[in-house]
Amino acid sequence: MKRERSEIMEAVTMLVSSILAAKMTLSLGLGFTLILHTLILPTNCSFASTDYTATNPNPANGETIAPEHLDDNVYMLLDYTPAADWLMHMAYFSDDIQDVIDRDPSYCLGSVPPWPAIDPDAFVVGYDDPGIPEFARAPLIAGRTYYWCIDAFDWAGPGRPDVWMGDIWNFTVMPKEAWGPSPEDDAHDVLAAPNLTFCWSLGDVDTEGYDVSYDVYYGTVFADVSTSTTPNANEPNTTHTTAGPLVPGIEYYWRIDTVLRLSISPFTSSTVIGDIWSFWVQSNTSWHVDAVGGDDLNNGLSHGTAFKTIQKGVDTAEDGNIVLVWPGVYVEQIFFYGKAITVKNADYPAVIEAPWQDAVSFIAGEGPGSVLSNFVIRQSMTAIACNNESSPTLKNLTIIDNDFGIAAYEASDPDITNCILWNNEYGDLFGCEARYSCVETASAGNGNISIYPMFADFGGDYHLLSDFGRYVPAYGLWAFDDETSPCIDAGDPAEDPSGERMPNGGRINMGAYAGTPYASMSEWPLAHDKNKDGRTDFKDLASLCDEWLMELPWAAPPGTPPVDRTPPEPDPATWDIEPYATSLTSILMAATAATDDNGVEYYFENMTIGGHTSGWQDPANWTDSSLASSTEYCYRIKTRDKSPNANESGWSTTLCTMTSSGGR
Repeated sequence: MKRERSEIMEAVTMLVSSILAAKMTLSLGLGFTLILHTLILPTNCSFASTDYTATNPNPANGETIAPEHLDDNVYMLLDYTPAADWLMHMAYFSDDIQDVIDRDPSYCLGSVPPWPAIDPDAFVVGYDDPGIPEFARAPLIAGRTYYWCIDAFDWAGPGRPDVWMGDIWNFTVMPKEAWGPSPEDDAHDVLAAPNLTFCWSLGDVDTEGYDVSYDVYYGTVFADVSTSTTPNANEPNTTHTTAGPLVPGIEYYWRIDTVLRLSISPFTSSTVIGDIWSFWVQSNTSWHVDAVGGDDLNNGLSHGTAFKTIQKGVDTAEDGNIVLVWPGVYVEQIFFYGKAITVKNADYPAVIEAPWQDAVSFIAGEGPGSVLSNFVIRQSMTAIACNNESSPTLKNLTIIDNDFGIAAYEASDPDITNCILWNNEYGDLFGCEARYSCVETASAGNGNISIYPMFADFGGDYHLLSDFGRYVPAYGLWAFDDETSPCIDAGDPAEDPSGERMPNGGRINMGAYAGTPYASMSEWPLAHDKNKDGRTDFKDLASLCDEWLMELPWAAPPGTPPVDRTPPEPDPATWDIEPYATSLTSILMAATAATDDNGVEYYFENMTIGGHTSGWQDPANWTDSSLASSTEYCYRIKTRDKSPNANESGWSTTLCTMTSSGGR
C-alpha cells in the first residue's frame, strides 16, 4: 500500500544523509559512475532490483537547445517521463557534473515541481521564482553545459524507502552566435580535398521579420580572420563549400557571422559576430577503391563511397595521397602518370590482371615516392613496366603467371623488395635488380633467393606454407602445415614486421601478404623478449618481476583460488546502444555492460579509418570525434577482464552509421 509523500520524507532524508557519509559505487549506465557516500547502507533502506529510472529527458541528453526568455529570466523546464509506480522524484542540477554525481544537497531541486499547472512533473531552472531553490534561479548562461538527474523513491515497507538512482543527463544552452561547427573546433586530420564543406547551426536569435544569411570568413592567419570585415562568401544556408582543396598539413581559422536584415523597409541589417574556430587539414589524403561495391561516380572518400577502378583512384589522388584498394580482382591497366602516391591494400591484398597488356606502368619519371605495395599481379603481358628514368618503390608483391615480371627501360631503376616473382614465362626481371626477394630465374641482389616459395595452392592461393600458421581465405581460418616456406622471415630485415600477426619471427615475409595480418606465421626469435618489441631489455625484466612467483593452477598450493581464464560475459561482446551520430563529426555508442569478478574494460574500434579507437577503458560508452560529415563509419567492440590473464571476449557484430549532414 502506497504512503503519502509526507510519510516517507523522514526515511528519504535519512537515506540522503547516509548517502553523504561514506563511499559506494553504483552504475549509472553509459559509463558514468555514481559515488554514493556510504560503504554500507543503513538497514532501513533498500535499492530496487528492477530498473525503474526516470526516462525520456527533455531537453534530450546531449542536446544544444534554445532557452526560454521572459524579462531578465533565461530559463528551461526539465521534463521527463516519471518512473513507473514510484511515489516521489528528487532532482539535482548543476553546471559541474561532480555536484550531480555526488548528489550534493546544495544542488538539489527538491521533490516538488514548482509550476504544476504548467507541467506536474517538470522542474524549472534559470527563473527568479520563490518556488525554485535559490541556487537555480540565476539566468542560464549561453554556451554553458548543465547536468541534471532524477532519482526515484518508493516505499518498501515500514521505514524502508526504495531508491533508484537516475542517469545523469546534460544539455547545452544555445548561444546567440552560430554554433555546432563542422569541422569541430581544433579538429585534426580534416579531409579538405577535392574541397571542404563548412557547416554550422543558427544561434538563439529572433529571426521573425528578418532575412537571415551568414558571412563566412576563413584563412590561415588568426588575426586576419578575427578582424576581417570582407567575408570569403555570404551564404543563405548553414553550409559553405570551398572552391577547391585547402593546403594539406596547415591550420585554418574560420568564423561565421549571422546577418539579420529587415524584410521590409528600411531593410537595415545587424550582425551577430561569431566565435573563431580552427582545424588542421589532413596531411595525407586517402582514396578508397572497391571492385565489388564501388562506383567511379562515387567520391572515393570512404569504403562506403569507394571508386570501382584503381585508375580512378590514381587519377583523383595528388602527391602525398594514398589509394587504398579493397579485396577483389581488378582487370585493368594502371598508370601512375608521375604522381608521388602510394597504391596499397586496404585490407586483404587484391589481385591485378591485364591480359595481353602491361598491368602497372611507370612512364613519367616517377621517383621513390611512387609506391606500389601488397598486390598479386598475374595473367598479364608484363606485370610492371618502367620507362623514362622511372624509379618507383615496388614492395610486398607476388608476381606470378605473367608473360614477364618487371621490366625497366630507358635508365629506369625501380627499388624492388620483399617480392616473389615466379612462373613468369619469359623471365622475371629485365634491366633491374631486386633485394630480399624470391626470384625464380636467379638474380643478383642482396638477400635474394631462388627457392620454390611453397604456395598453399599454385592455382590461386599464394599464402606461404607454415608449421606455425597459414591463413586459409576460403574459410577465414588458420591451418598448420608440415612444411615452412623459405620466403617466411626472408624479407628486408630493416623493415618493421609488426603488421604481421604474432608470432611472426621478428622479420617481414616476402610476397603480397608480407606486413599484413594475413602473413604466414613463424617462431619469435628472441625467447626472452616478453613484449615482442625486438629487443631483450629492462622492460622484459620488469615483466618478469611482475610475474615473479605467479603460479599456474596445477602448481598452486591447496586452497589457492583458481586463475581466471574466462572472459567477461557476454562473450562475444554485444551492443547496448548502437552507434548513432551526435553531431556532424561525432558518433556515440555503448556496449552492453559486461560482468566479471575481476572487473571489465571495453575497447571500441572504428573499422573504416585507422587511428580511431577508444583504447582499453573503463566506461562502457565511447564517442568517436573529428569525423567527416555525411560519411558512413563502421564499429565493433570487445571486452577484457582485469585479471592478470586479461581474458578477452570475442568481437561484437559490426554496426555502421552515418555522421550528420551539413543541413539545418
